[in-house]
Amino acid sequence: MIIFQGDSSVNTTRIVIADDESHITHLLSHKLKQAGHDVLVANDGQEAFDLISKILPDLVITDFQMPVMDGYEIAVKLKNQAKTQQIPLMMLTGLGHKLTPQQLIATNIKHLISKPFSARNLICKATTLLKQTQQTNQSCHWYGQNAYGERAA
Repeated sequence: MIIFQGDSSVNTTRIVIADDESHITHLLSHKLKQAGHDVLVANDGQEAFDLISKILPDLVITDFQMPVMDGYEIAVKLKNQAKTQQIPLMMLTGLGHKLTPQQLIATNIKHLISKPFSARNLICKATTLLKQTQQTNQSCHWYGQNAYGERAA
């Protein structure tokens, strides 16, 4: 696991990147750090799942095809745990990898992004998704609930 810290003067968000291709994790980590986010990197699916379950990040960006556990399996397992089911995911896929609408419903995957991809476009989508998630969480707290629909104390 590698940790890249963003600008601590800003209210940072935590993002986990899971990919076995180091050039992709390095590029995304660098760009997301520049945008002020804290970034943690996992190199295989099991490492990613364990890390996500432990730190509960604000966003997960995962590759579809990885050693040990693939990105879709991570997404399903996260959706099936109460503490991780609300974490949004973005999935990087090779050309030709598709997910059915039923598969997407079984997960919290918000964006499928085909490789090769534009880092700028991916960062823009991640930023937009994080803002939407924060607005949803604030709305839940406004109505006396946390992000999981539980009554706030």
